[in-house]
Amino acid sequence: DVLFADAQFDITFRKKKGRNPLFPYRITVSNQYRRIQLRSDSERVITEWRNSITEMKTSSAWAVAHRFASFAPIRNDSRMIWFVDGDDYFYAVSEALENATDCIYIGDWWLSPEVHLRRPPALNEEYRLDRLLKRKAEEGIKIYVAVYKEVTVSLTINSAYTKRKLQSLHPNIMVQRHPDHLAGGTMFWAHHEKMVVVDNTFAFIGGLDLCWGRYDTHGHRLGDYYLPANGTPYAHLQNFFGQDYNNARIHDFANVNDYEDTLIDRRTTPRMPWHDVHMAMIGQPARDVARHFIQRWNFIKSSKGMAKTHMPFLMPKGEYSAARNDLQYRGTCRTQLLRSSAEWSMGISKESSIHTAYCEMIRDAKHFIYIENQFFVSNAREDAGYTIKNRIAEALVDRIKRAHRRQEKFFVVVVIPLMPAFEGDVNAVGAATLKLVMHWQYQSICRGDHSIASQLDKAGINMEDYIRFYGLRNYDVIRRFSDNVKQDVAALAGNAPKEAPGFDNMLHKQGVPAIERTEAENVVSGSAPPCADVAREADSASIAATNGVANGSVASTGDMARGPPSTSIATPSLSFHEPQPDYGFKRPD
Repeated sequence: DVLFADAQFDITFRKKKGRNPLFPYRITVSNQYRRIQLRSDSERVITEWRNSITEMKTSSAWAVAHRFASFAPIRNDSRMIWFVDGDDYFYAVSEALENATDCIYIGDWWLSPEVHLRRPPALNEEYRLDRLLKRKAEEGIKIYVAVYKEVTVSLTINSAYTKRKLQSLHPNIMVQRHPDHLAGGTMFWAHHEKMVVVDNTFAFIGGLDLCWGRYDTHGHRLGDYYLPANGTPYAHLQNFFGQDYNNARIHDFANVNDYEDTLIDRRTTPRMPWHDVHMAMIGQPARDVARHFIQRWNFIKSSKGMAKTHMPFLMPKGEYSAARNDLQYRGTCRTQLLRSSAEWSMGISKESSIHTAYCEMIRDAKHFIYIENQFFVSNAREDAGYTIKNRIAEALVDRIKRAHRRQEKFFVVVVIPLMPAFEGDVNAVGAATLKLVMHWQYQSICRGDHSIASQLDKAGINMEDYIRFYGLRNYDVIRRFSDNVKQDVAALAGNAPKEAPGFDNMLHKQGVPAIERTEAENVVSGSAPPCADVAREADSASIAATNGVANGSVASTGDMARGPPSTSIATPSLSFHEPQPDYGFKRPD
């Protein structure tokens, strides 16, 4: 077993009295989860243990309180890397896994074994996740995976399939699912973490699961359908394989073990883009992520896996090691790992350091706050009996009130999806989840006494002077080219989101005839009539826009699953490209 030092770590000594006591000298070592008693018939031995553990407690960074009530200390001179969208992140993960030499930890809400980390899939079959993990397991690398165990009547992510598939690959791959949803237990609570740790040196955390629907490029293309051109087929260049070509607003994932099935028709139906961010850290912060994963792994093991002798308890790497040289990983960032954990998820006292940090940083903000999130559900005033408990909106209201009182220049931009990524039309009877999320978002933003708008209005403040909410849809050409598409129409339709240079370079090397792009004024986000005209003239070319698809059939086609970095709904020319520093995860040209 493994007992971790934490902020409640303690050691006590006592000598048992009485006639012929067995092992009278005893020390009790405890943390916020459990306690262990050590006994000896030798006072000298127990004193040595006591002194050693006490010295460890006084010198350990884990046995003291930290900022935001986090379990982890602040790390200075850290080296951090950030990724926008799945294309860059998935590639970096493939490189890290490829170079693993000791162990791999993966924690995900959803993990799809057959997802490709490099695209297009047909040209990168060796980088399918299950094949890459199997290859590393055969090299002797130990791989530990913890995935969320879903409520099957509500979610179709099929974690049981994930576990069976991965563990069937090699004995070195071990998978645990958590929690068990029992009556009176953790019904509908979820681990929503997405992390990968390699060799306790490289760690990735953020918003992207290694699963279907999360990979995307900066262009957020809606189409991925290739017709033959000049008699040459190009279907092998499709970026999205099987269920990865998805639009959850039209048809949510189903039977994910049948991963080759595409649930929507890619010839006529656009995919739903997925905008998200992730980050990597090297050295000390990565070991903090590893420590968190190990705590979760050991808690799951002790809770439900004690009979599984092949599945070990894990030990974190020591804080200090003579053989370790972290100087090569030094950077310029000051970092601290935060988390949301509790007794049900990790067997610890509730830690809400993420929420604490959010509220404190919002209240300390000087000029500007940018928030980009999958949902926006919060409570703008103190009310212990209210359903929504988090106080992010209240912190925003307090900061805006202070700015208004002091006549400061201050503004908040919030980017969220136009609609939550749940299947069904908003007017449909069966769209209960979609309506529920939108109801609470409106309650948080502008409806009811607990909303931001209401609280600011009471203070005589116009909400739009200080905070605004945005989303963005996209538009695209579903069919990139065809022999029967007129060139002028192709040029008009070619004003689609531009990919990073590497994407077009790859198409060029494969001999794909590209559509010429143009700055046509009448191809704009939200203009359904020009799109319909283009579709008729192009005979069979399908155009996906914000308000319509080809041939006049109206549909919501381009909802971003996560709001892109934009501050306007009607600005399709905004670039999604951001220059990123080179920290070693570099693609070949």
